[in-house]
Amino acid sequence: MSEMVEVKVPNIGDFDEVEIIEVLVSVGDQIAEEDSLITVESDKASMEIPSSHGGTVKDVKVKVGDSIAEGAVVVVIEATAAAADEPVKVAEPEAPATVEKLPGKTAPIAVPKIQAKSSPTANIDRVSFKNAHASPAVRKFARELGVDLSKVGGTGRNARIIKGDVQGFVKQVVSSGASSSGAGLGVEAMPDIDFSKF
Repeated sequence: MSEMVEVKVPNIGDFDEVEIIEVLVSVGDQIAEEDSLITVESDKASMEIPSSHGGTVKDVKVKVGDSIAEGAVVVVIEATAAAADEPVKVAEPEAPATVEKLPGKTAPIAVPKIQAKSSPTANIDRVSFKNAHASPAVRKFARELGVDLSKVGGTGRNARIIKGDVQGFVKQVVSSGASSSGAGLGVEAMPDIDFSKF
């Protein structure tokens, strides 16, 4: 079962109205929650307006050049019942563990040392990542996977990088047998440094 949902402009700050400079979706597009729908521009900045629901775009209510304000309907989407009615799970706090003192000696417990992982995005060129044509949701997804967006080809409108492009790139890297250290992502190996010279 599906439900028709109107996606409206959220709070856009101090602006009464902003002009639409780009419409990023069209009728029939499949979108996920937080995917960008439109790009708006004010006197000071431009920003992308994300979707509050996922589903199929049934109607686009705006066009390039329109001025919109908070609460204006951007698109109508057909949200699936699972996505629209899914209850939000709230983590219940666990009861504190009770500790019983036993008579006698207590042996020290050996705690295994945990190796610190390096950030998966440590070797990504920040400038080219910033200049990639992708929505904020796709950028976040790429950062989580450690993917350099400058190496991913976009298949969306105007060569925009979409989530599927990032997933395809990761599949390609994994299937090519690249090591998990990032060698398959075009990252050069760290040179050995002799610190005794310093």
